[in-house]
Amino acid sequence: VMKTETFDKIKRRMQLKVIEAQLRYMGKMSNEENDKTVDEMNANVTFRWFTAGHSTAAGHGNIFEQNSYVKLGEIAKVAFESVGIDFIAESRAMGGYSSGPEIALCMEAIFGRDIDAISWDYGMTDGRDPRNYWLWSSRAGLVPTMPIVFLNDNRRGEVNAEIQKMGMAAVHIQELDRLKKMFPNSDLTDNVDDLPPAVRWYICAGHAENDEPCNKYKWNTGECGADGKFQTSWHNGWKDHLFIGRVIGLFLVESLIEAVSDLAGNENAGSSPAPAVSIEYYNHLLSLETDDRKLFLDSTPSVVDQYQSLGGGIFHDFFRGDLYCHTALLPSTARFHGLTDGSAKKAVHHFGGYHTDFDTGVSSELLAVYTGLLLTYKQPDRRNCDVGKPREIDYKDWFSVQGTDEWVSTTFPNDAEINAYEWHENPERNGKVVLCTLVCDWGKCSSDYVFIEEINESDSPNLHIRINEQDVHNATKIDGFCYALSGKDGSQHFGPGIENSQGQYKIEFKVDKPNTK
Repeated sequence: VMKTETFDKIKRRMQLKVIEAQLRYMGKMSNEENDKTVDEMNANVTFRWFTAGHSTAAGHGNIFEQNSYVKLGEIAKVAFESVGIDFIAESRAMGGYSSGPEIALCMEAIFGRDIDAISWDYGMTDGRDPRNYWLWSSRAGLVPTMPIVFLNDNRRGEVNAEIQKMGMAAVHIQELDRLKKMFPNSDLTDNVDDLPPAVRWYICAGHAENDEPCNKYKWNTGECGADGKFQTSWHNGWKDHLFIGRVIGLFLVESLIEAVSDLAGNENAGSSPAPAVSIEYYNHLLSLETDDRKLFLDSTPSVVDQYQSLGGGIFHDFFRGDLYCHTALLPSTARFHGLTDGSAKKAVHHFGGYHTDFDTGVSSELLAVYTGLLLTYKQPDRRNCDVGKPREIDYKDWFSVQGTDEWVSTTFPNDAEINAYEWHENPERNGKVVLCTLVCDWGKCSSDYVFIEEINESDSPNLHIRINEQDVHNATKIDGFCYALSGKDGSQHFGPGIENSQGQYKIEFKVDKPNTK
């Protein structure tokens, strides 16, 4: 479900890609003409899709390669390549996470700054409350490419209607269950073995995968074996993932066909400039994108109460502000591009967001032999059934400080992060800091964890934090597991950063509780 204006914007984005690819091929476009570096001009033109969501979107219970958005990429790739565009689909879905505030505020760190389309699939973790989607979509709109948003949820349509008025392109995916009714009921089919594998035992008693006997054929993990941890009733099986990926992929392919047809045909011959593979029409489309971005930046979301109560201009900072995020989460562009560890070394991308050859950090089982602020992972979570064939790629990695350490520190943002986000329009920081704790599975955290709110224990806090030599005295919960920090006077401002730095802050931590982290 979408407005005509949204479909026009989808076609417009695709036409920009097609024109750029064709003009480059013909040698009729230089880097000066489309404001790109020489290296960017030497790379292929891309259309980038990113998946955002919880464990269902991440494909839990299946092999990662069966994920619906991997399948989307497979079908779209061929069509886009035919017009000189590399279609790249990457998953950034993470089990157990809602869309805000952490994922939303870390939009660029997790998804990057080059996004053409991004899906939202957090219905189970966000529940009925639309406020996180407001924040998430607002942060998506601030990405330089202002991506097309695909809302995969039966609710929140009213938010989509609002953000479309603000200039964004937003698609509401809500007819998939109706489409499934087109498939035969396998339990009522005489010659079920004659059905194609993806249809056979897909629908039973009018429902996908979970009714008898379809549930016996829900998973196809082959040599990887059964997955007792994630093969549940609320996770999609491989047939459902294939169906979702094919439907959305075909929509993108049909949109591309119509976009190309408009460029090649005479349907809009009376318009000025007329659709054509030309610099003139390319610049015309870019001007329309610029107008939409200005409309968005000048707009104000209607849901504000969740953040205005924090005071200090937090609402503007969150919804329209310019910020950095230092994240340990996987999958994330910050980890894969060497921003988190400061190396600026890019990982190797295989398919669908699956990367190798990046800094994995320290196993939690080995923390005792290390000191400092440590990028940490839990070894049992890393479950590959074979080399190059992961069960999942999403992990709740975190930064550890141990009770045996003295003060440990980090400089934020680091140089790699500053260079990656050099396009930021406001280099002067106002020093507002938000910290988010580890999201434990089912809310069950280890007994040796110390959390941010323990800084509020005035007599003898278990956690101490300093920002540029200023003590943090309070952590105010925003939502979920994220907290806004404030100093002794209650101010959330910690200044413009270290003197003579590019808005950098020295953040120090000390845990005062033995045998904890």
